[in-house]
Amino acid sequence: MKAPNTRIVQAENQPDELPEKPLAPAGSGPHDPGMEARMVAVETGLRNVEGRLSVLEVKVDMLDSRMTSLEGKVDGLDTRLRSVETAIAAVAGKLDVLVDKIPSWWQPPVSAAGLLALLMAGIAAAHYLKILS
Repeated sequence: MKAPNTRIVQAENQPDELPEKPLAPAGSGPHDPGMEARMVAVETGLRNVEGRLSVLEVKVDMLDSRMTSLEGKVDGLDTRLRSVETAIAAVAGKLDVLVDKIPSWWQPPVSAAGLLALLMAGIAAAHYLKILS
């Protein structure tokens, strides 16, 4: 089983509210005298992060609109591909009909041989009956 992420567990165990005692002003009390400067640095960094997040939000909105546009184009492409598929199926059906109407390679020789056999039988019958002398 996967071990839980300790950073998440620690964040869940910390209180959501600020401490009751505010930090003492700079240079007095039990707190670090450099705390104010560090807090200013943290706040400045936070403002920078907020600025970058707002830029990212704008870019995500642009990507969202592009994705919507792309979805419309893909839907149109799908419709066109279906019409091409239908046209190809119609052409294939017409080719099947044409192929069925064209005689196969063995049909002309068999027909010629059958006609020749019938002609020979007629000649043999005529000789037999003495019609042709």
